[in-house]
Amino acid sequence: MAIVVAAGVAFSPWDCSRLLNEEELNAKPLKPLVNAKTMTHLKITAPQEKNKTINGNPQLVTPMQKSACDTRAVRSTGKSSADHEKERKEEAFALVDEYLRIDNDCVLTLAEPRLGTTRELSEDIVKFILGTIEELDSGITKTAKTTEAAIGALFNELPVIRLKPKRSGPRTRYASRSASAKLVGHCTEFFRSSCGAASVFSEDYHHIHLCSKPDTNPIGAGDGARMDVGLMAEPIDNRTQTVSGMNGGDVSYAKMFAIAEVKVSNSSSDVRDGFAQLLRYTRNIYACQINRRFVWGLTICGSNVRACHFSNDAVFASLPMDLLTSSGLKQYLKLLVDWSLCDSDQRRYDPDFYYDRERKGWFIRFPHDGEKQVNTYLLKRVIEAPDRLFGRHTRHFEVEGCLSNNTSGNSTSGPTAVLKDAWAYAEEDPKDDTCDEFEFLQLINKKLSENIDDIIYPEFLHGGRVSFKCVSTGDTIEDTTANMLGDLFEGRGISSNYPTSFRARKRLVMGPVGEPLKISRSFDELITVCADAMRCHNAVLQHCDILHRDISDNNILVVRMGDRVHGLLIDFDNAITLTEQRKTRPERTSTFSYMSINNLLNSTGPEAVPHTALDDWESLLYILCHYATIGLKSIGQRSDAEMKRLPINRWNIGSAGDVARAKMLHLSTEALFDDDITSHFYSKGQNDEASMRMVDFARKLYSALFYNPKCGGGCHGTTG
Repeated sequence: MAIVVAAGVAFSPWDCSRLLNEEELNAKPLKPLVNAKTMTHLKITAPQEKNKTINGNPQLVTPMQKSACDTRAVRSTGKSSADHEKERKEEAFALVDEYLRIDNDCVLTLAEPRLGTTRELSEDIVKFILGTIEELDSGITKTAKTTEAAIGALFNELPVIRLKPKRSGPRTRYASRSASAKLVGHCTEFFRSSCGAASVFSEDYHHIHLCSKPDTNPIGAGDGARMDVGLMAEPIDNRTQTVSGMNGGDVSYAKMFAIAEVKVSNSSSDVRDGFAQLLRYTRNIYACQINRRFVWGLTICGSNVRACHFSNDAVFASLPMDLLTSSGLKQYLKLLVDWSLCDSDQRRYDPDFYYDRERKGWFIRFPHDGEKQVNTYLLKRVIEAPDRLFGRHTRHFEVEGCLSNNTSGNSTSGPTAVLKDAWAYAEEDPKDDTCDEFEFLQLINKKLSENIDDIIYPEFLHGGRVSFKCVSTGDTIEDTTANMLGDLFEGRGISSNYPTSFRARKRLVMGPVGEPLKISRSFDELITVCADAMRCHNAVLQHCDILHRDISDNNILVVRMGDRVHGLLIDFDNAITLTEQRKTRPERTSTFSYMSINNLLNSTGPEAVPHTALDDWESLLYILCHYATIGLKSIGQRSDAEMKRLPINRWNIGSAGDVARAKMLHLSTEALFDDDITSHFYSKGQNDEASMRMVDFARKLYSALFYNPKCGGGCHGTTG
């Protein structure tokens, strides 16, 4: 793999103004608007946990990721556990108000099996279950249908199936709402194994059952919220044709198929609170399951059940299913049965991720160029997991080799690379997709290899839109929001701030492999890495007319080559060419602490202003100040309590407008910038010279952005 390597960077204070080109420095400042409605999004770290085994066989669960708000996570944000808990609750309610679309009659159809014969099977199983309930309700327990011990044992749970528990209390309430799911699991498996219907079941059939403990805080939780009821979806072992691990093992978000939030009543406050809690749980599922595309969930308020489907831009909730009515109970039972019988992509797992028992590893199957070429990569580790509930759900993996799986069956090993998977905004016709990351990277590779020989940049290997083969029909389906949401797609608009754009799932493989910025070993190394990344930013802008528009710590990687360290700028999903009409970003992708003041106040809405190169440079300033204040993980970091007392902590708190106003205050004069920000840089583990270099570098960059003489001394960053 031919990689262009950056030259060494001197550590003397830089003349930062020379890093900005004339057009950027002379750009007319834009005045900010007031008020911007948005929510905070927390970052996620990515340590891994080994897969656990059941009867010697690995469960089909994915390596878990810890959230930054987990008390076990290492990243300091200046917030206590109580702060995180409060923030999560507030954010959940704000997300409900922003993203929830309630009472959609199309939601349940998303789980219906694609084959007509399987849909008929689902109807037959539902009739069987309803008959079983009727017999149990009548006290008939020993007919030919109900002699199965697993079903007969449910006779004692009949009162809770009918939502009339003998006792009151939280655990009884959870049992009363979940016994029907237990009944469905037993009856469906009984129907498959004992009624001569096994041959009709798809090879993708999964057994839906309850996790072992209700009202618990599962492993992998990013906060203290206690999950009410968890549902598992386990495959049938092809060798033994039995369900493995039923109700056993630890309760973990890495194993969870769906979660049900239970409330006593169907009051408006309980319904809203139920949705908010479900959003909190779902965030943890995304963080812990790398093979999860989207997530299902349930809210059970009184006797009313709603199915919830999470997508990139909305949560769609079904019409309520009243379990005390025959029609509502039938709908609910059919949903549970459909989840068992539908294809894995309808359960919202990634069909291209699979665990190979012989090789004892996770693999990613990557079709490209239609189905003519299929590459299979060994997943070595997770570099980045999704850091928010909505949006692109970007994942980065370190993968090994390229095992070409052609008609000949031959395979060859290849180099280690980075595989990126994301749901990017796109045009429905790929030919009209002018802001395509694949096209950008190919252009960057071509132009920079011809004009630049001392900058490291992402080397594009291959990529494309993701398609998968449907298990039940054999059809190839392009993974887009239009295909995923069906009838919901056209009417899924949620607000003027979040347009109903088409998204396509895209996957690309590139090199070299890097590490997160937070693992930098010194301030000198941090400066070098950031400088390399922004030199690439400048070169791409100058030679390719491409503006990155998303500078954050997630998009700057540390690359080690021998005894030298370099910085790599990645993720051009939000990039734009300067030759096309300027347009605002369709979504915010960075945390507020890294966003420019102008973008915090003006990035969305009808009066939004375009993103410029100055916004990217301002983001770099905030990244440097953030890490210089918190400290580096490898050397030493400030505690949450210490960070909470510092002025920079205000960059993490409140709305976009709150953060923007805090930054405007701290950066309003050079004296305030020194008093509020640079005087608090954390020097533990750094020598005095390295600490001064960081202070000098931050001051130089601040002056270049906010008091640049080429802008008449009045260019206050991006704020006007």
